[in-house]
Amino acid sequence: MNYRFVKVTSFYRSFLEYYYPKKRDIIAESYEVQLQDILNEGFGWADFFKTNMNKLGNEAHEIIWNTNHIQRKWAEENNLKLSGSDILHHQLKKLNPEVIFFQDSLSFPAGFIKKIRSTIPSVKLIIGWLCSPHSKMHLETLREFDFVCACSPEFTGYLTNQGIKNYELNHAFESSILNKVIVPSEKDTDLMFAGSFVGSSDFHSERIKLIESLLKSGVKINIYTGYRNIPWFKLKGMQGTYILAGLLEKAGLEKMFTGIPVLKKTASLSEMPGNLKLSETFMNSLKSAVYGYDMFREICKARIGLNTHGGVAGDYAANSRMFEITGVGSLLITDMKRNISELFKPDEEVLVYNSAEECSEKIKWALENKAESARIAAAGQKRTLLEHTFKNRVEKLNEIIINHLA
Repeated sequence: MNYRFVKVTSFYRSFLEYYYPKKRDIIAESYEVQLQDILNEGFGWADFFKTNMNKLGNEAHEIIWNTNHIQRKWAEENNLKLSGSDILHHQLKKLNPEVIFFQDSLSFPAGFIKKIRSTIPSVKLIIGWLCSPHSKMHLETLREFDFVCACSPEFTGYLTNQGIKNYELNHAFESSILNKVIVPSEKDTDLMFAGSFVGSSDFHSERIKLIESLLKSGVKINIYTGYRNIPWFKLKGMQGTYILAGLLEKAGLEKMFTGIPVLKKTASLSEMPGNLKLSETFMNSLKSAVYGYDMFREICKARIGLNTHGGVAGDYAANSRMFEITGVGSLLITDMKRNISELFKPDEEVLVYNSAEECSEKIKWALENKAESARIAAAGQKRTLLEHTFKNRVEKLNEIIINHLA
């Protein structure tokens, strides 16, 4: 049984700010050329779902609904004067999908999902995704999906408790990446970290403490991040929005802002937004953010890739960096989680740590024992290429979809 499949996603604003200065002329191109060009950057899930769905005989499509240049070009080519989710709605109507997968589930109000069901007769399944901070106000949207896929037991447990049908679907590595980046025979970087820093318990407060501790112990890290202080006027606006969202939620008026993305996003934070206070050593270790294939090239150069989960992950390993670091053959050192042994064999395929002190010790051991650490890295890569690829994940999702359609 095959079907028409559309994945709807959004890309980080920081990635779009990274991409467009390099591609100033791309906005003059057609919708299809623009879309394929940005997907060719290999950012996030890129077109990995589409590629693997098509290999299974399905007709798959990708829509990046928050890329304004691309979406406006689609509207222009279809003689429509629309914006935002109105463009997306018309795109879906034109594609007539049977299955829609909202990777960016939390940006849409429940009413938009209902609108799709009532106006696009071809749609048989609408699937959600959960792997990020969320609040009670998002439940209304999550309940509208036929089922929700989530990246770890932390999220599936939450969804089950809320009475929402769900399946665990981990992040993954796309094996074709190895054809597009050159893995050096000799690593020229000892340790690297790529990721973001948002200073709240739901996000990266513990991550910041870990890296500060490692730097203080003498460990050198190349840190690739888009971090920068929020301008004071923007910060004040975010703080005001956070307070307003909290007041509305306490008053039971969440529906007043579920259709306003900035309010909805800010309301999902557990703490007041604020700028970070990082040490001088930390700041001196920062390098410019890299994304997509540029990020994979930097991971390839490093003997060790450091991973530390955001607070929202709870007790379970969930993020994509585990599979990306191991996928390109670098040694992964990651924080101990309850389910880590279900993904990798600790200290045989990856290194794990329970504290900043243990992390520092294991990094130093790996750098002093290069042959043994290279053996562990190779075993980790073998495990990822066998069990943790997008091919694996799409095959699992395809089986779930077929069962539901049947």
